[in-house]
Amino acid sequence: MKALLKIILLALFFGKTIQSFGQTTVIDTIKVMSYNVLNYGDSKKSCPLQTPAKKNPYLRTIIKYVNPDIIGMVKMVPSNSTFLTKGVLTQIFDSVCSGCYSSSTPTNKSGYNKNNMLYYRKDKFGLKSSTTLYSADNQISDINLYTLYYKSKNLATTNDTIFLNIILVHDLSGSTAQTDRTTELTGTMTALKKLINQPENIIIMGDFNVTSSTEGCYQAMIAEKDTNVKFNDLANQIGDWSKYPSKYTKYLTQACRTVDPGDCGSVGGLDSRFDHILGTSTILKGTKNITYLDSTFNVVGNDGLHYNKAITDAPTNKSVPSNVLTALYNMASHLPITINLTIAEKVTSLNDRQQLRLKNIRFSVNENKLNIFPTEDQVSDLKKITLQIFDLSGRLVLTQKLDLTTTNSIELGQVSKGMYLFNISSFKGNIIYSNKFIKN
Repeated sequence: MKALLKIILLALFFGKTIQSFGQTTVIDTIKVMSYNVLNYGDSKKSCPLQTPAKKNPYLRTIIKYVNPDIIGMVKMVPSNSTFLTKGVLTQIFDSVCSGCYSSSTPTNKSGYNKNNMLYYRKDKFGLKSSTTLYSADNQISDINLYTLYYKSKNLATTNDTIFLNIILVHDLSGSTAQTDRTTELTGTMTALKKLINQPENIIIMGDFNVTSSTEGCYQAMIAEKDTNVKFNDLANQIGDWSKYPSKYTKYLTQACRTVDPGDCGSVGGLDSRFDHILGTSTILKGTKNITYLDSTFNVVGNDGLHYNKAITDAPTNKSVPSNVLTALYNMASHLPITINLTIAEKVTSLNDRQQLRLKNIRFSVNENKLNIFPTEDQVSDLKKITLQIFDLSGRLVLTQKLDLTTTNSIELGQVSKGMYLFNISSFKGNIIYSNKFIKN
């Protein structure tokens, strides 16, 4: 009874359980990941752990755990002509989900020997175009803009879709390179303003090697006067990360080791916030069908308790499973960062909107079971319903088919204690109910 009361109070506290924005309804949640993969693809005799054969198991473990829909990887080395595309897709992503991912095409206009690459779930997104915004510095990879379109279930009939623009960045590193970084981002923003003349869903992410939000390269993004391309720190942690790192312990991304495991990466413990994901106000406000899900910014493997330490040092890091922690430690000196986005689709009429929503769902949690009871709602097919349970980082922990004409008891024995979110989707894939519960 106490557990049920807690659920009811949570529902009241969090307000509406289904996200509806005027004439739109949330239909999907997308996880976006950014990762500096430390010369992945390179093979150096002086760095025995650096070979792809040794890195692949670690990267597979990380990707399988995070399960991103979109991932930008920077500081990649093309060991052969097809490694960045066919090689990574077959060796890494196919082991996570066979044939599910596609990639951008590598560019090298700057003449640098490393690349930034975008990978994405091709059942959810298609790549409309890619544009090089900045390639004038031969010490960094091309800074490219990738325009993705969401593959709505209604795309074939409506010919209308939702666009998401991703910019991948790996700025020049070093305390003496602030001027270079400013030039790189100023040039990027100048090119972007020429392309964008109205509010758009734009994310810029990667390893900026920036020490403070007052640096010129960061100011070029967050202090831009053109509101169409003005960016916001989605972690909302503006400050001097280099001078006061202990104030930002949960947001530090480098270095996750104190001893080089054999790949010649940086060491010294977590003391720098170099990796960032920023978005335009359109992303924050959800004015063009894509919205940043508040407080989902996450540094994977950083529990906030390992400032100036390796992530494997004491106290025990419980933020990820132990095999993932080992993989993060050995894969790169940076930790990946993630955010969640919701995608809302246009609904043509009030009647359509009502048909997408369940109002009379009753549920309880007891004896390691989530019980969902029959509903009297008029939905087209109550026997073809899908339940998805997510943890607060947005990771999918359980999927199960439901029949809402009868009581459903979902076993939670393998689910850890804590708060969870769940979606119920119709047979068409539309989310028709959302709520939260606590497993004690």
